[in-house]
Amino acid sequence: MEEVPEIDLGFRMCTNCGLHGSSATEGLCFKCYCARFKAEHAGSASSSSASPSMAVVDDFSESAAATVVAWRRKPKRCHMCRKKVGLLGFRCRCGETYCGQHRHPEFHTCTIDYNLTGRKRIKCENPLPDPQNLVDVEERRNRSKFPLSSCIWIAVGSIVVIVILTLIVSWRLFKKKHPPNPSISDEETATSKVLVFKEPGCRKMSVREIYAATNDLNALNFIGEGVAGKVYKGLLSNGCHVAIKHIKDGYGETFMREVASMSHIRHPNLVALLGFCKEEDECFLVYELSTNGNLSEWLFGKDKTLSWTQRLEIAIGSACGLWFLHTYPEGCIVHRDVKPTNILLGADFEAKLSDFGLSKVVDLGASFVSSEVRGTFGYVDPEYRQNHRVNAAGDVYSFGIVLLQLLSGKRAINMNLKKPMPLSKMVISNSFNLLLYMLYSMINLLF
Repeated sequence: MEEVPEIDLGFRMCTNCGLHGSSATEGLCFKCYCARFKAEHAGSASSSSASPSMAVVDDFSESAAATVVAWRRKPKRCHMCRKKVGLLGFRCRCGETYCGQHRHPEFHTCTIDYNLTGRKRIKCENPLPDPQNLVDVEERRNRSKFPLSSCIWIAVGSIVVIVILTLIVSWRLFKKKHPPNPSISDEETATSKVLVFKEPGCRKMSVREIYAATNDLNALNFIGEGVAGKVYKGLLSNGCHVAIKHIKDGYGETFMREVASMSHIRHPNLVALLGFCKEEDECFLVYELSTNGNLSEWLFGKDKTLSWTQRLEIAIGSACGLWFLHTYPEGCIVHRDVKPTNILLGADFEAKLSDFGLSKVVDLGASFVSSEVRGTFGYVDPEYRQNHRVNAAGDVYSFGIVLLQLLSGKRAINMNLKKPMPLSKMVISNSFNLLLYMLYSMINLLF
């Protein structure tokens, strides 16, 4: 193994920065020496214009040249450098190399370990690096490193964008599956327009006539009460017996809807609207009088019974009335509240559909209209509750419940059970028992 020449590393101060210098680097510390070397080869300054402490020299000193040659021939390992611990406390570090007190991160091998005690001559275990290999440290650091803060902001921004896109797509899919339903105010506005542009086909009456016909709404003339108001029996000046409904406050739109839809319709199985009154914040509807009340009183009343012939005629009459509404030339009229209470019975027990306050008109060419769910619990079509689509199928379902009640005499909801059960579910779960019950009832009525 070839011997590495010894270098005079006598203790002295750097003539440029005041730190430890060496005769091997012409009285400069290693950092200043390398800076002068770079300035010389870059041609950035001449010897006349440079600082005296950074003057360019023609060549290395003899000992420095020998050190570089030895380093190129047989470089030493970092562990050899670590064995040298000087009195001044300087120690070489692999990966963060030092020359005296100066750090040179560009080199991943040890450079020089100074163990200086006065002017002692020591052997250089690790030679000086070639100054030609030095580059600008900050420039390389900016090229090789990406700021951590930028990575964090990019990651956060990507997550936010993904979340926003997911919410937008989910909302559009939800709106597509659940179309918005028109509000009640929209329906009321549409009904008001119908009433304004279409003259009612029945007579407009005064409040004085209404009060005179009902004897000032006397309790003796009270017939019954519905959701929209109380019904009184009345006698007009022409001798016609009528039923007059006094509309409650807050049901003005129901009043307008019924006047607009029913004043032009006439059918034997639909109760006729004879007149209306709207004065002094009071609203009245005047109907023809049905002397036998409604179907609910006969099905569930203790002292009233219907024969099977009468039940069949009522079913046929109600079906004819619905068919007329659903095939009306100006558009399908959907009742939306078919139930025994709204089926009135005339003098010969002919069925007449009444109470069109919830009715909707489906235009010709349209299969349905969207609306909020309305009707009576137990009679509302389950599909209508789910999709909010108003069409004739909803009335057919309600009429089917009425037919079951005509056959069984049971209410739409059985409230005597621990868990109330609709009549439709009772038929499915107890079809055999219900059939026996209907046969038994039929035998009792026939014999």
